[in-house]
Amino acid sequence: MSESKLLTRVFKYAGVTLFFAAAIGLLVWLHYARPWEVELEEPEEVPLNVVVTRVERETLPDAVLLPASVEAYKSVTISAEVPGRVDWLGVEQGEHVEEGTPIAQIDTRTLRAELDQTESDLRLAESAFRRGERLFAENALSEDEYERRRSQMEVAKARFDAATVAFDKGSIAAPSAGILNRRYVELGEYVTVGTPIADIVQVDRVKVVVEVPEREIAHVSVGQPIAILSDVELDDASLAMMGSEFMALAEPLLERGHKIAIGTVTYRSVLGAPATRTYRVEVTLPNPDMALLPGRIVRAVVLRRIIEDTISVPLWALVPREGRTVAFVVEDDRAREMEVELGITDGRRMQVTRGLEEGDMLVVEGQRQLRDFQAVRVRGSSQ
Repeated sequence: MSESKLLTRVFKYAGVTLFFAAAIGLLVWLHYARPWEVELEEPEEVPLNVVVTRVERETLPDAVLLPASVEAYKSVTISAEVPGRVDWLGVEQGEHVEEGTPIAQIDTRTLRAELDQTESDLRLAESAFRRGERLFAENALSEDEYERRRSQMEVAKARFDAATVAFDKGSIAAPSAGILNRRYVELGEYVTVGTPIADIVQVDRVKVVVEVPEREIAHVSVGQPIAILSDVELDDASLAMMGSEFMALAEPLLERGHKIAIGTVTYRSVLGAPATRTYRVEVTLPNPDMALLPGRIVRAVVLRRIIEDTISVPLWALVPREGRTVAFVVEDDRAREMEVELGITDGRRMQVTRGLEEGDMLVVEGQRQLRDFQAVRVRGSSQ
């Protein structure tokens, strides 16, 4: 082998050896150095601002709110009982009248003549009967004639009484105290029997009519107090008459700015309406200032029960999550998602039967942007 070929072969094997040594060195470096595992700094977590309130146990009224309508305590339509021309009208619409106050007068000249005629007939019949009594006592008058004269006198008396009643009916008076709500006739108008003359309504107290569903009627009984949301303020006397249960109901309503009045159930129907499956309930309450006018729509609060020593939270503090309801509490500056089970509501707060404990710091503002274990910063406390 020539010297040049020998040198070529030496350099060739040396190059191969050097390549493999470099490759092995690279693999060793990659194994121990792991340059791809460069540690990246995570950005600092920015806490979300929240407002919290302390979870406490309280008394919660279980009640249902039902639409209701106001009716006059008494409403009477006065109609003409005798025919004739309206000669006089004494009360204007909207005026208050007492029982017996004259309202209208129908022309009674014909009735007066009939009354005078029957009175004259009665005097004649009475005179004939008195003469007959003397003759009968002297056996100068037969018994049949005596009885005939008695009968004639009784018939004359009945006709006179009927004429007196008819004459008196020409003067129309208020059958009860109240407001003359509407007058249907004018002066000089001719009326017949049954023609409406005026409406008298009593509104110094009113009836609130509630159609109570069958599932709630068991919670209503005659004599029971009922809260009515209306324009009538609850006065101190009404407050003093309320029991502890209704005080528990009234207080949250007053706190929410409602004006309420307390009435008493005076009627509960026995049969429900087949079409609506509801029962008519009448609640009577005083209305001295006539603030509640008949025809107005109000709401009646039917109290089912009072739940003592329970946890309730504001409705807005609850968050729906994929078919669940959750609330967030703050622990060690982090939000913790708590799945909750719910009970009854009063329209503003919701009873929580499981998932929260007394003393938990419940998030009431900012909760919809939270996730479990997220950092938070408490910016305020709501009472």
